[in-house]
Amino acid sequence: MDRKGKHHHALLTAALLLTLSCAKAPTEIPISVSTCLQTRSEDPDEDFISDVTLLVYDEHGILEGSYYFPEAGREGELCRLPLVAGSRYSFYACVNLRYKLEKRTEEELLASRFHLAYPDEYSRGIPMTGSVRRKLVTGGSSVEIKLMRAMAKVSVRIDRTLLAEGIEVKVGSVEIGACPSVVGLFTDSSVKNESEVFNIGFRKTGMEADDLNRGSEYGLSREISLYMLENMQGFRPSDFCSYIEIGAECKRGEESREVTWRFRMGEKDGNFDIRRGCHYHFTVRLPEDGVGGWSTGYELEAAR
Repeated sequence: MDRKGKHHHALLTAALLLTLSCAKAPTEIPISVSTCLQTRSEDPDEDFISDVTLLVYDEHGILEGSYYFPEAGREGELCRLPLVAGSRYSFYACVNLRYKLEKRTEEELLASRFHLAYPDEYSRGIPMTGSVRRKLVTGGSSVEIKLMRAMAKVSVRIDRTLLAEGIEVKVGSVEIGACPSVVGLFTDSSVKNESEVFNIGFRKTGMEADDLNRGSEYGLSREISLYMLENMQGFRPSDFCSYIEIGAECKRGEESREVTWRFRMGEKDGNFDIRRGCHYHFTVRLPEDGVGGWSTGYELEAAR
């Protein structure tokens, strides 16, 4: 495959800002939020925050406090944290889970996993997490928790520059196969069995996929974007490696033929990692006859 990588910090998300002080002088903790709510039929607002769970652990990994803000995106919730100066704490934020997460120990939290009911279950925001660990608290110190989306963004476009005259290819659907339904909140995550993937992955059909039939400069179509939870399969080719499947109709005069293209996704040749917080750009280059011998290439925007 013809592939090239482009790495930069374009996908940094919003942050939770915490201001800390000694136990006898509790201080407000402002949490930055968004105000836009998306519907299921639209691409998500990638930085939208609807609800937040904040968990604080002491230096021994025991829960010091758990705080839940069920309407953070609408009301701009504030809280106060009384903490002891000179002590070390670890701070964890879980965003857009739609429920309060409470784990007694830091070890239990780090082993936690989050399940989606359906592939585009993001009407209240993409699940995100972040942490600041072993922070030494002093009077007037502050903590900024940078959030990472647990999902990757996958954008696809079609290159028709090699198509022979008179051949028309119309895309009708694009779907993520082996699309994960579960993700580790604070650890690298990979699909391990059939119960951890959706029967039908994140997909766009009909008008949702029609930008792939609309020309852009130099014979390239517009892009469409899909979303999926992280799936770090490494260098192990298997049925659990996530892939793109494109359904199209190829026409030449009065003749037409249904075609399907499928390719496994990954970060480089022989690798099948789809990493949280990253944006993958795939280009499907159609051959002269529109059917056989197609190839792919990609660019990757990597999160910090």
